[in-house]
Amino acid sequence: MHDLIHEMGLNIAREKGSRRWRLEDIEDEPKAVEGLLLSFDYDENISPCIEAFKQMTKLKMLIVKYRVHHLCSSKSHQESIEAFKDIDIVNYLPRSLMVLKFSYYPWSKLYFPMEMKKLTYLDLSSSKSLLKTPNFAMMPNLVNLNISNCKALETIHPSVGNLTKLVKLNLGHCNLAKLLSFNQEMKSITHLDLGCCSPLLETPNFATMPNMEYLNLSNCKKLKEVHLSFENLRKLVSFDFHGCSNLEKLPSLNQEMKGITRLNLKNCSSLLEVPNFAMMPNLKFLRLSKCEKLKVIHPSFGNLKELVSFDFHRCCNLEKLPSFKQEMENILYLDLTDCSSLLETPSFAMMPNLKFLRLSKCEKLKDIHPSFGNLKKLVSFDFHGCSNLEKFPSFNQEMKSITDLDLTDCSSLLETPNLL
Repeated sequence: MHDLIHEMGLNIAREKGSRRWRLEDIEDEPKAVEGLLLSFDYDENISPCIEAFKQMTKLKMLIVKYRVHHLCSSKSHQESIEAFKDIDIVNYLPRSLMVLKFSYYPWSKLYFPMEMKKLTYLDLSSSKSLLKTPNFAMMPNLVNLNISNCKALETIHPSVGNLTKLVKLNLGHCNLAKLLSFNQEMKSITHLDLGCCSPLLETPNFATMPNMEYLNLSNCKKLKEVHLSFENLRKLVSFDFHGCSNLEKLPSLNQEMKGITRLNLKNCSSLLEVPNFAMMPNLKFLRLSKCEKLKVIHPSFGNLKELVSFDFHRCCNLEKLPSFKQEMENILYLDLTDCSSLLETPSFAMMPNLKFLRLSKCEKLKDIHPSFGNLKKLVSFDFHGCSNLEKFPSFNQEMKSITDLDLTDCSSLLETPNLL
């Protein structure tokens, strides 16, 4: 459950004790109700509750569970559905409402007849029939807005650009080709999710969101470029572009982005160049797998001393990695599987704590850097399908940690390693 809903529920519980409202209680005392869960998942007639809803003038939190495939077939349950359809529930929402969670909202639009100044949380996710969002001018203090997975959504009301208190905006899995412009600086936004908006052609201007921390643009398959203002997101912690198959490059980074610890560019099959890693010195997790057009890695990669894991598997045009300029003692995992053009491995002397090494199907690889013999903490290494590999470097010490070794289909191998 989202933190805001959880906190709201606790506050109501503190004020009212641990009393549980039954249907007959709600029918008798609707004006006392502050939190309500309307669930259509169970075979129960909740028609009286729906009628009593009109009198709930103190309601602060409303959660509606409405999913057609969960509906039961009893007469009482069908009566509940019909009652719910007949009442225009939004017309009876009180001004006191703070949380409205209504996933699978069954109608094409949502209209608020009056200003809802206390509403801070609105969730309309997975509303398959929703064509238009409400006018957000009627809820100026929204903090969290979730309209993800609304596949039929055609437009977002331009008033969303005035929600200056918005912290989290989730539009993932919507079929939106572009976003509306934000009319003023949105200093509160820290989370923006546009993942799987496959028709998306352009990103918003990030200059209006200077405090962004988490950005998800994964699987935006038509996206070719990212707005230049991206370079100014100095507070960014994580950004995910995986599956952006038309993206060729990211904007240049002209200032340090010290907060970034995760970068995911997996399946960016058109990517021609990676960013300058000198601008993200605290990067820990890097995924560049299946970037099939990528030929070189920026030399600044060799200075990522905080790096724990990097994955370059199926970068089939990559010939080599940059030299490491300092010890990368945090690196535990390295995956270069299916890098079929790879001619040489990096020097392992700079990653003394490496535990897992994947070099399978590196078909042009003929030898391994001699420093490989010093990886005393290695647990598993996989070289299967390295058809040109003839031998391994000598091991200079006992490799007690190794539990898994795969040399399958190394058809040119003349001798196996001595594992002491």
